[in-house]
Amino acid sequence: MRKVFTLIVLFALMLPGVVRAQDKARLRQCVAALDTVREDTTRAVMLNEIGWDTSYEDLAVGLTYAERSLELSKKIGFNHGMMLANNTIGTIYTDMGEYDKALQSLHDCLSLAEKDGNLYSQATSYLNISIVYKEMGDKQKALAAALESQKIYQKMELKKGLCVVSNNVGSSYLDLDSVQKAIEFFSLSLRLSRELKNPDFESHALSGLSECFVETGDSVTAEKYILRSIAIMDSLHDDYDRAQGIYDYGNLLAHYNRFPEAEAKYNEALQLFRKIGMTDEEKSVWESFSELYEKEKDPVRALGALKKYMHLKDSLLNEKVLQHQHELETLYETEKKQNQIDNLTKEQTIQDTYMAALVAGVVLLVIILLILFNRNKLRRRTNLQLEKQNAIIEEKNKDITDSINYARKIQEAILPLPQGLNEQFSDAFVFYLPKDIVSGDFWWFSAGEEEFILAVGDCTGHGVPGGFMSVMGASFLSEIINEKRLTAPDQILNTLRHKVVNALKHSNVDAGEIRDGMDIVVCNFSKNNRMLSFAAANNPLWIARKGSVIEFPADKFPVGPHHDVVRDFSLQQADLQPGDMIYLFTDGYADQFGGNDGKKFKYRRLKDLFASVSGLSCSEQHKVLLSEFEKWKGSLEQVDDVLVVGLRV
Repeated sequence: MRKVFTLIVLFALMLPGVVRAQDKARLRQCVAALDTVREDTTRAVMLNEIGWDTSYEDLAVGLTYAERSLELSKKIGFNHGMMLANNTIGTIYTDMGEYDKALQSLHDCLSLAEKDGNLYSQATSYLNISIVYKEMGDKQKALAAALESQKIYQKMELKKGLCVVSNNVGSSYLDLDSVQKAIEFFSLSLRLSRELKNPDFESHALSGLSECFVETGDSVTAEKYILRSIAIMDSLHDDYDRAQGIYDYGNLLAHYNRFPEAEAKYNEALQLFRKIGMTDEEKSVWESFSELYEKEKDPVRALGALKKYMHLKDSLLNEKVLQHQHELETLYETEKKQNQIDNLTKEQTIQDTYMAALVAGVVLLVIILLILFNRNKLRRRTNLQLEKQNAIIEEKNKDITDSINYARKIQEAILPLPQGLNEQFSDAFVFYLPKDIVSGDFWWFSAGEEEFILAVGDCTGHGVPGGFMSVMGASFLSEIINEKRLTAPDQILNTLRHKVVNALKHSNVDAGEIRDGMDIVVCNFSKNNRMLSFAAANNPLWIARKGSVIEFPADKFPVGPHHDVVRDFSLQQADLQPGDMIYLFTDGYADQFGGNDGKKFKYRRLKDLFASVSGLSCSEQHKVLLSEFEKWKGSLEQVDDVLVVGLRV
C-alpha cells in the first residue's frame, strides 16, 4: 500500500538539470556534441548525464548511455566517473524492477566512495540502497540504510540532502507502523523543502504526511495534505509525480470506503505507470485493486487483480534475486574488511619504512657532508649554464608574445569600433571577451545610404588559429559586400562559403579529418522601414520584446567544408518594433563551465538573462553580462572566446 515518496526527489537531488518534454531539443544537441568532445573524463560525465536524462523517457536507452559511461571510466581509471555511472545504473535498474542488478551497482558505487573518502557519494549510495530494500519489502534494512545516509548528510550539513533523506526515513518508519516518528521526519522534510523553495520536495513531504494522518484516523487533514500535494505535482508536469500522487489519493479514498472514486484514481495511475514503464508501481496498483475489490465483496475481480499482482511480483522478486542479494551483501562486507586490513598493513609498512629511512638518512647525511664541498663548485657551474639557457628561453618567449600582441593590434584594426553601432541604432553594446590574446570571434559591419549590414562570426578554434580565420572572414566580407555589392544575407553567406572552402583547399574533407570554417549570422537592416532580413549558419538570432525572447533558428551547417549535400543558406525576415532588443552572439557565453556544479551556462539560462536585462540601457546590459559571466565562471578557466552584440531599435 505504501510507496516510495523520495524516488523522484532523489533524481532531482543528483541531477538538477532534469530533462522535461520541452528540453528534448537540448538533449539531442548534447548527444550530437559527444563527437566533438576530446577529453575522456568530460565524455564519461556527459554520457552519464545523457543516460540519466534519457531514462525519464526510456529506461533502456538511458541504461545504455550509463553503461557506456561506466565502461569508459573504468578504461581510463576515472573513479569519480565510475561512481556517477554506478549510481545512475543502480537507479535505472531500480525503476526497471531488477533489484539484484541495482544492488550490485550501488554497492560498487559505495565501495568506491568509501575508498576515496567521498561523503556525498556515500550518502546518496546509502539512500539509493534504502530505496531498493524498500521496494523489495525489507523494511528494517531500508530504514537502516536511510539512517546511515542521514548521518552522513548531517555531518556534511547539506540541507538538500537532509530534506530528501528525512522524507525517506519518514516513509521507512511509516512502513514499520511508527507513525509519530514518521510524522516527525516528514515534517522536517516539509520545513526544509520550503526553506529551499523546492516544490518537488514539498509535494512528497505533503504526501507522506497525508498517509500518516490516514493512519491516525484524521481523514480531513489527510485529504487536505494529499490534495495540496497533487496540486503541486500537476504544476510540475511530470508523469511519475502525477501518477504517484493520484495513486496515493486512491489509497486514501479506499481507506475511507469511497470505492468508486478510489477505483477511478487507481485506473488513472495505472495508465500513467504503464506509459512510463514503471513495472514495480504497476504491481502495487494491482495489489491495491485486489484489496479494493475484496472490500467491495467482489471476489472474482479481487482474484483477477491478485493474480496480476502475483505475476508481476514473481517476475520482479524471485529466488535468484534474493540469493544474489545475499551474495552482494557478503561480498561488500568482505571487501570492507579487506580494506580495513589493507589500511592497517599500509600503516605498519609506513612505520617500518620511516625507521629504515631514518637510519639510511643518517648514513647519507655523513656521506653528503663529505662530498658537499666538491659538489658546491659543480653546482655553481651548472647554475650559470641554466641562467644562460633561461635567458635565451625568456627572450624567445618575449618574441613570441610580442608577435601575438602585434597580431592582436592587426585584428583590432580590422574590426570596427563599437561607436559605429550607436550611429545606426538608438542604443547598442559589444561584449567582447577573447580567451587568449587574439580571438576566433569577430564582428563586422558596413553602413550604406539605405542599408546597414552587420555580421557576427565564430571561427574554428581560438587564439592564433582562430585569429587568422577571423581576419580572413572579415576580409572576405569586405570584398563581398563593399566591392561586389552583394546585400542579400543568404547570397553573402553562399559566396563567403565558396571563398572559405577555396582558401583552405582541404583535400581530406570527405574523410572527415578537417573541419575548419565559421558559424556566422549576417543581418541587413533597412533604413527606410523596420524590416530585418538575415541568414544564419549555426549561430541563431534572438529578439527581446516586452520582456520575452523570440528565437529565430539557424541553418544547421557552417560556412566552410561540410559532409552533407551542399544547400543554400535560408533567408529569413522579421518586422521590428520600436524598443526591440536584437541579440547576436557566439557560443562562448553559453558553453562556459561554472556555477556550483561546474556545469555549462547553457542557452536556456542565457535566454532568461537576455529577457531580464533587455529593458536596461545597453551600457547597463554590458555590465550585467560581464558580472554574471565572471560570477558563473568563478575560478574555472575560460573555455572559449565570448562575443555578444546587442542593438536597440
